[in-house]
Amino acid sequence: SFSIISIVFWVLISCFPSLHSALLSLDSIVPQNVNDDWLENTTNSGTHLYIVYVAAELVSGIYRNPGPFYEPGLFASFLSIALIFNIARMQNKLLTRQNIVMLCALITTFSSAGYIQLILILLYYVLSQESRLWKILLIMSLPFLIISIPYAILLILVTWFIPKHKCIGLRKFCYHRST
Repeated sequence: SFSIISIVFWVLISCFPSLHSALLSLDSIVPQNVNDDWLENTTNSGTHLYIVYVAAELVSGIYRNPGPFYEPGLFASFLSIALIFNIARMQNKLLTRQNIVMLCALITTFSSAGYIQLILILLYYVLSQESRLWKILLIMSLPFLIISIPYAILLILVTWFIPKHKCIGLRKFCYHRST
């Protein structure tokens, strides 16, 4: 149910940007479900609406789906664990209605950790299948995975260690990290 609710909020906020600011203004009306110490020490400036968290900042103009958590990556991890248990409970069936909803919610988090977890879940799923088609597809996609994972790790490491407001190479590839 968290997945469905978060997808509905994500679609509405993505389609109607004015709804995003309206939900953020509920901060003063709706009692926040956090303690005072967290409010004083946090750098998060969103609004917690009990069943969904509305993040204040957009990443590259895109609203990331945080679900009920203050961090979309945390929601992606929650969904990954739920997906693993649901696949096991459904006798190794991936494309059930519940799993598709969870997959959609996981994709809308735009979380790199969530995507890595999803790749690992899909890798396990494919390897556990008895069908040759799945294994052939896995073998065909392995070169892409082998090439893309080191580049993704390198990108994360490089962007993490770039000093604030420094550029690499061409001006359009500048990376501005806020602290």
